[in-house]
Amino acid sequence: MTELLAVLSTLGIGAVLGAFLTFMVATRQLRLKRRMDATESFLDICAHAHGRPRNDRSQHVGIAEQLAALKLMLGLANDFRFLRAPAREAFEAMSRHYGPVADSYSQEIAAAAERALRSLKPARRVTPEVQKALPENTSLPAA
Repeated sequence: MTELLAVLSTLGIGAVLGAFLTFMVATRQLRLKRRMDATESFLDICAHAHGRPRNDRSQHVGIAEQLAALKLMLGLANDFRFLRAPAREAFEAMSRHYGPVADSYSQEIAAAAERALRSLKPARRVTPEVQKALPENTSLPAA
């Protein structure tokens, strides 16, 4: 009888271990798929923010669509930490690209990109010690 209990307990541990490993692999695959989907969405929205139509739906992207795309980029980047550095680059590039142009349309896009840049969470957590070490005019959200 003791031998039967030992065999059953060994099988139980193996089943639990197998279920745990299956769960870990499935969770990792789901996390990777979610990251890939977020990246694809981010790139589509980024193209739209730059005035390129998404999925060939229209020939012209209006300013309202571009401003909305900037907000979407900001939200997505603040939700997904790994998108914060690419978003920062995109916002900086847009503010530089559209800033010097004289028309009000471009200036509005540049101003929105600068606002988004200020609202973007840092790519890494900023501890109070790091914040103190930054130059005086630098302000980053705390951890």
